[in-house]
Amino acid sequence: MKVHQITEKIISLVRHSGKSFVLQQGFSILELILSAGMFVVFSSGAIFVVLQGFDANRLGEEQTIANQYAAEGLEAARSIKNQNFSNLTNTTGTGIIRNASNIWAFGGSNNTLSKYTRVIAISDVQRDGSGNIVASGGTADSDTKKVTSTVSWNVSPTRNNSVALNTYFTNWKAEIAIPTPTPTVGPTSTPTPTSTPTPTAPAGITYIANVSATGSNPTTGNFTLPSGWQAGDVAVFWWYTLTNTKTITPPGTITQQELASAAGFGRIYIGYRVLQSGDSTFAWTSSSVSSSTTIWGTSIFRSVNTTTPFETDSGVPTTFSNTSSPNPPAVTTITADAVVLPIFGKNNDYTSITVPSGYTTAGSNSTTSGNDASAGVVYFKKATAGSEDPGAWAAAGAATDDGYVWTGVLKPQ
Repeated sequence: MKVHQITEKIISLVRHSGKSFVLQQGFSILELILSAGMFVVFSSGAIFVVLQGFDANRLGEEQTIANQYAAEGLEAARSIKNQNFSNLTNTTGTGIIRNASNIWAFGGSNNTLSKYTRVIAISDVQRDGSGNIVASGGTADSDTKKVTSTVSWNVSPTRNNSVALNTYFTNWKAEIAIPTPTPTVGPTSTPTPTSTPTPTAPAGITYIANVSATGSNPTTGNFTLPSGWQAGDVAVFWWYTLTNTKTITPPGTITQQELASAAGFGRIYIGYRVLQSGDSTFAWTSSSVSSSTTIWGTSIFRSVNTTTPFETDSGVPTTFSNTSSPNPPAVTTITADAVVLPIFGKNNDYTSITVPSGYTTAGSNSTTSGNDASAGVVYFKKATAGSEDPGAWAAAGAATDDGYVWTGVLKPQ
């Protein structure tokens, strides 16, 4: 029976009972009560629908934020993997931090992000005989890791929600082993198996070329690029003058790495740039100081990390005095196959220079015009991470030579 039918039935029974419940306006008290009750029922339903809509909108907004935090966790883990695949060690829960060099690293058990908590999990990956990733029953792939970024939060005091994103990271630098084909036995002869060479791993950072120039108290000049470079290469710029009162203003497209000056030792500048298509020359200006011979140059390297070209250095260039054998400071490399790059400038010319064993020249120059000055650059590809002391150079010149020494470390991709 319909609601309005029940209502009419009740009203009919009351009217025939002989009692008067009729109001002045012509409605009975019972009719008024039933009407008010029906209004409350339908109004409550409408309010519930509206509140449900508000709750759904809030949950959708919170899920969007949680997905963004989860995606950030995967991108940070990718950056850590690019530093070194061995950083991806198995864990059921870790956080992401910025280290002292402002580089992503794993740290802590999770990340608290306002009301959200993010946890990164890393696990092994198994593959079947066809190379497909399987949940179990396969062979462990040491060059692939599964990374899961989970973000959880409280929607209400009694309700918890979470989102999880995952991806697979591969050690693309690992050597690829190609199996030797199995010979097929024929009915009349046995073919000789063919041997397939195994590709080698990428060579890491390589030195491309350099170019240098000199001038007697120049107030303008250009860091030029040698031939053979390509977009993505890293150019290291070095500039030295024997008078510390002569200042340099490099172009804004170059990132300054170090700058030092002191009376009697001159001024040295070191910068870098990740080269882009269309790059050509980089003009600099300097103050005018009489009898101030200046030397500058550009050295190009390939396969350097374009986000953090220098993973570490020895700090502000230090001075050396009364020696023709400058001794660059030692450094501790972080990444395997990093390139140690000592740079020096001295306030006298030289006719020859002998770099320490294992080092190769990556740019040098010498001048005898005006008051003499000179600068040299070398590089060294280090096979493993750890402490590296370049050792002293033997530079033919006066024993009273003064100048600067500095050591940087280029980070491989």
